[in-house]
Amino acid sequence: MLDGAKLPQKGSTVQLERGHLAVAGTVMWEAGEVRGIRFDTDIDVDEWVNRGAHAGQRRVDNAIAAIRLGVRSVPPQINENPRRTLKDLGEELREVCEQIATSPDISVELGERLLKIETIAVELIRLDAG
Repeated sequence: MLDGAKLPQKGSTVQLERGHLAVAGTVMWEAGEVRGIRFDTDIDVDEWVNRGAHAGQRRVDNAIAAIRLGVRSVPPQINENPRRTLKDLGEELREVCEQIATSPDISVELGERLLKIETIAVELIRLDAG
């Protein structure tokens, strides 16, 4: 079951992503801002709801919680260093994601896109580490 604004309608094919997890499915029913999804494969629910497993997801979850509380963020600081490493770029992307995630105008759809950007940032950091 999913809940939120602007969710796909009954019969829609969906792809859910959270950190490194991804699963396809179909919206089987809808009631207001709630949808029931039939997944194409079995999933490990504990893995999907474990908030401690993925640092990026924890930040997104915290940012979404802050949004719901109406907390605003500080404007991003721009790194003027022209010789940034992949790790530097990844860290900057992560900071920007956190700042956007705390915007009062963020939507669930934008939050999902931010998570994808967060995943890219983590990959940049890993690439820098070798």
